[in-house]
Amino acid sequence: LVKFEDGVPRGTIARVLADTGARSVGSVPHLGVRIVEVRPGREESVARLLAARPAVQRVERDVVVTAHATTPNDPFWTAQTGSQEISAPGAWDLTRGSQSTVVAVLDSGIDSTHPDLAGSTLPGYDFVNGDADPADDNGHGTQSAGVLTARGNNSAGIAGMCWSCSILPVKVLGLVGEGSTAALASGIVWAADRGARVINMSLGGPGTTQTLTDAVRYAAGRGVVLVDSAGNEGTT
Repeated sequence: LVKFEDGVPRGTIARVLADTGARSVGSVPHLGVRIVEVRPGREESVARLLAARPAVQRVERDVVVTAHATTPNDPFWTAQTGSQEISAPGAWDLTRGSQSTVVAVLDSGIDSTHPDLAGSTLPGYDFVNGDADPADDNGHGTQSAGVLTARGNNSAGIAGMCWSCSILPVKVLGLVGEGSTAALASGIVWAADRGARVINMSLGGPGTTQTLTDAVRYAAGRGVVLVDSAGNEGTT
């Protein structure tokens, strides 16, 4: 990067560059800086020749900059290959989420006492047992919630996708990890009515019901993003 003195004629600039073996490839507008290239290995010698010319105010080596990628200090981050493959660190440079963004986890419930989920869960509901205690008696729901919203950069556990999002636990699967489309449909409608922006369902089955289809349409009509798993059986 070559900055010439103010008022130096273009012809003089061209001669200085030609005499020193530098080739102009562009400029930085309004700053009076020329971007020049030289043959590999001659960077330092050409820079000295340019700096010795009275018409040149300064010469500096261009510096490579790279995109920052937020790397959390959670001990198991290095094992989170899925999050790394979808470039989560680049997304975290822009946002780590917001507490006002509610993610409903329709699963086997959630262990709200888990240290990596501390303070993130909202009051939920259990559609399996019909009460307001969506405790996780299977473990799958807590695992799903961790992938979604485990607090990142807290030196504990893993880093979820949304470090600050709120979790709305909705229990639709029982002890052995099974439930009904009736419970699932009820959970979808319940979550949509309580401000969920995202409904996550890490579950599936061999068939469906119109009731479930209508519940999905109901939530989608309210602007909810519904996410469901697929492909676990590894067939088609």
